Amino acid sequence: MKNGHGQISSDGGFTLIEVLVALSVLGLLLVMVLSMLKSMSLAISNSDKRQEAVSQARQVLNRIGVDLASQIRRQDIPYGYAAADTLTDYTGNDTLAFFTEGKSYNGTRQVIEAAYRINTASYTLERAAVSINWTDSIDWFLPVEEYNTFQNTLPKIQNGEWQEISPLIFRFEVCFLSNDPATGVRTLDTKPPSSIDSLVALVVTVAVLDSTERAKITTAQVKSLADALPDPGVNVNPLALWEGVIQGNSLPAQTSVPRTITSAIRCFQQYFPFK
Repeated sequence: MKNGHGQISSDGGFTLIEVLVALSVLGLLLVMVLSMLKSMSLAISNSDKRQEAVSQARQVLNRIGVDLASQIRRQDIPYGYAAADTLTDYTGNDTLAFFTEGKSYNGTRQVIEAAYRINTASYTLERAAVSINWTDSIDWFLPVEEYNTFQNTLPKIQNGEWQEISPLIFRFEVCFLSNDPATGVRTLDTKPPSSIDSLVALVVTVAVLDSTERAKITTAQVKSLADALPDPGVNVNPLALWEGVIQGNSLPAQTSVPRTITSAIRCFQQYFPFK
């Protein structure tokens, strides 16, 4: 391009150096934008996973609350709370069972035995609701007892009567908050109190792994995660205990589950007042 004096002018174009600088700046801007989009996508994904876990825990804890709210409270009706699968072993996942009023899975609305457990084959949470007629013989007098003793007094819940209510909850712990009427001292324990009169609240704690992370591991690995979340000692809150284990460094090595997955475990707890 010539100017008015017949000389070639460079005002209408860019030098190679200018083009390279512009491309470099544009590349940096693209990297920054892509990095921001990736961070936003990861944040949204983590939020969705947490919301899924919260939703599962809320639904289950609300369902337990509904069953407990309709619990039969009469002097001539025994109370049954169970927090173990065997008479002496309180370790691992618990089974909770009690009498309540409601609609059983066969459609009959009457007295039911409501029960919750972790299926040991799939490591998912299940619920059963079995009808019990008022005329059924209940030769049982202890107000609080282990699950097998509780079941021995009633028709045993068959496998077909259990229904999955949460495919994401893999750890289920029941504790009893009791009050000593003589001393006023409160105790949190995995074992039920000897008298229903001293029971203050049921404390239910669950561990949840969202569907995205759970799909990356096997059922055997899910079991190892459940086994790695220990039972609490006396006056030890299981929620604080489990969160300490999850935040520690030993869980991946103990379970052979990557830390990116173990860190996604979320725990929830609810107190159900008895009085």
